[in-house]
Amino acid sequence: MKKLAFALSVVALGAGITDASAQATYPNRPIRLIVPYPPGAGTDFTGREMAAVFSKALGQPVVVDNRPGAAATLGHGIAAKSPPDGYTLLLGTTGGLVSGPALLGSKIPYDPLKDFATVGLATYVPYSLVLTAGLPANNVK
Repeated sequence: MKKLAFALSVVALGAGITDASAQATYPNRPIRLIVPYPPGAGTDFTGREMAAVFSKALGQPVVVDNRPGAAATLGHGIAAKSPPDGYTLLLGTTGGLVSGPALLGSKIPYDPLKDFATVGLATYVPYSLVLTAGLPANNVK
């Protein structure tokens, strides 16, 4: 009985492997990288560098698609409406994921928490808050 169960499980695994190998490998066509800023911006530079690395690693062209406007929410909205098939990536930014939604609320055509899946961190840009020396404030509060 144990041998039969083992044999059936091996056959089941083999069938799964055959089905998986019959599918096309990813990626089998160009990938679109939406950059929600204009060509020449700092974010565009990052996107183009990422596209070159991805293209080399994946063996497929990664095309940068600049979609500036509306405090980066335009590009983020286009990405949110794209099919979730791995062929459209977004270089997400604080403008489109935090500032824009905070300022525009329900006017943006996407939910920054539900419509995107994080792949990884591309860059880290530290911010600082400065003020005139004559101001008695010594903390953000």
